[in-house]
Amino acid sequence: MKFSMSITKGLGNQKHNNRTQKETTKNVNHDLTFLNVTLLDENIRNVYHELFDPSLEKYNAKQKRSDRKIKDYYSKIANSKQEKLFHELVVSIGNIDNAIRGDIANEIYTEFLKRFSDNNPQMRVFGAYIHHDEIGTVHMHLDYVPFSVDNKRGLETRVSNDKAIEQMGYRNWTDWKDRQFETLEKICHEHNIERVNMNNHSRHISVESYKKEQRMIESLQNDLEHTLKSQDLPVVEPIKPRVNRITKKKTVPYDEYLALLEHNREQSDKINTLEKQIALQKAQICSLTDEKEKYKQIYLNTRKKSYIEENGRLEAYLERLENINNSLSYKSSAQEEKLKEAEKDRDVLKKELHEVRKENERLKISICRIKDILEDMEYILNRIISVPENILTRMYERISGIRERVSRLYPTREVKNIEDRKQAVRQKQMYNSEIDELLYETREEVKAYQTKEREKNIARQQERGMSR
Repeated sequence: MKFSMSITKGLGNQKHNNRTQKETTKNVNHDLTFLNVTLLDENIRNVYHELFDPSLEKYNAKQKRSDRKIKDYYSKIANSKQEKLFHELVVSIGNIDNAIRGDIANEIYTEFLKRFSDNNPQMRVFGAYIHHDEIGTVHMHLDYVPFSVDNKRGLETRVSNDKAIEQMGYRNWTDWKDRQFETLEKICHEHNIERVNMNNHSRHISVESYKKEQRMIESLQNDLEHTLKSQDLPVVEPIKPRVNRITKKKTVPYDEYLALLEHNREQSDKINTLEKQIALQKAQICSLTDEKEKYKQIYLNTRKKSYIEENGRLEAYLERLENINNSLSYKSSAQEEKLKEAEKDRDVLKKELHEVRKENERLKISICRIKDILEDMEYILNRIISVPENILTRMYERISGIRERVSRLYPTREVKNIEDRKQAVRQKQMYNSEIDELLYETREEVKAYQTKEREKNIARQQERGMSR
């Protein structure tokens, strides 16, 4: 792709840049304003405070007279005739009949802003606005505050465009501007865009060129009128004829007659020359008028073509946006349905989780009960296991003997008389006595066994201590 490129000084109209001006501008199509991109938009007063407040405080601290102190550096520069509050560059790629695509222009201008800030540390950029809604081509307004540092007089850091350019190593503004242009060309080259010189004037005529041709035609017309007025035509004094008193005929002297003929011949030559000049200039005017109409028609056609192409691009862009919007709407509806299903699943899981937690609490209580039972069983088993087998055997034999005696003493028959009842009571007392004796003997044997076991354990521990 090939496009023309330019970097020029701008007027620095912030209301125009951010489209807050009340007056409507003829070259702005407000239907396209939504395509404009604001890359940077800072408050310039805040930028002034950031850049100059430290130097301003030092400067005021040195002043002995209060009338020499500067209260507000921004207001001072705003009222100054030597410096401007800020400067502006207008960066443009393409022209009215060969416009660059808007998305590509946005990428290039964004990268140019970044490199401009990196390459120019003494140019504080506070505004960058890409305009898509003006007749011509997409362009960017770049607003910055230039400042110089290490100044010996006045503020150490102050506003100065020329000094800032000099301190950054450039000879003059043109030298600095050429470097910015090289940066723009390099970025365009990275996007496969080459710079083209507009040599074919009739094909790529611009608004300025058209106006220049009009001024040239008007100038030629004025020159022609001035030429006619400025011709030094001699004034011929009228010849007074003499009247013959006899014949009453008017006569003139012969020498005067010859002089008059010579004068008429000279004037005729001059008139012929002027008529030729007038005819030539009229031909030039006609030619330029035709050229003007030709350029005018070319301008109108290219302008119309540019609008048609831009309209086509915008329609395609809007169609893509509508497709994206429809796709997003469909995805949004699907996501909403999924969200509703997920919420239902969440509610079900909440209920299940609540039931699981309740069941978990019940299981915890059951586990605690089982642990208590197991501990009791462990205690009983330990007690049983700790008793020697021979003691348990003897206790079992004694219980079996008592059971046989009880069977003999308490037959299944009924007690029919008082004697039988008394005898049964006596036998029961004997049975209880034997049971108590059995329990006592068993306890004593268990105690004796446990005492022996403790003594054995103490002896083993002592032996282990001595061996160590």
